[in-house]
Amino acid sequence: MYRRTFTRLSLLSGGALIWPACRSDPSGAVGTTGLMSTDERKTVERFAEVYLTTDGTKLKPLSEVSYVDNIDRRLSLFDAQTLEEVRLALKLFNYGSIPVGLNFRTFVHLDAAARIDYIARLDDGIAIQRGLSALMKNLVINGYWQDIEAGRAVGYQGPISEEAKIPSLGNAPLSHAPPPRAG
Repeated sequence: MYRRTFTRLSLLSGGALIWPACRSDPSGAVGTTGLMSTDERKTVERFAEVYLTTDGTKLKPLSEVSYVDNIDRRLSLFDAQTLEEVRLALKLFNYGSIPVGLNFRTFVHLDAAARIDYIARLDDGIAIQRGLSALMKNLVINGYWQDIEAGRAVGYQGPISEEAKIPSLGNAPLSHAPPPRAG
């Protein structure tokens, strides 16, 4: 094969792998606020399938918890710059499995064992890889536990338990003691 032909084929095949990650349109956004694209929702769902396994536990099954919608609502509270950074992180996480995991497929197309291995590689990786993994874990865990029924499945009674007769303070300010004086 000639060098120019090889170079041309390399560029075309590399571009074909990278092109989907370069799209900035949140096409096919569905959900509560519509902020998360279909690709972002799929990335979160595939991560949760292997990270938050509920089989054989008292935890409420993922299929019964609207954790992705909870994450979508949470993202709607972010300012524009932070939201774009989270979106970029979700893309990096999904497409990072190609070079990091040496799988030559995006995260959402990996089988369960390869996804677990990829998450473990990120946990043992450099700071940005650990940050991507931590972001995904925090999004999924916060989205899952925002469902009050998920907490009740393990015996959590709510933020203020009426059984303990804890009175609500409403908007009353907490008492503030002055700081101790030096000297």
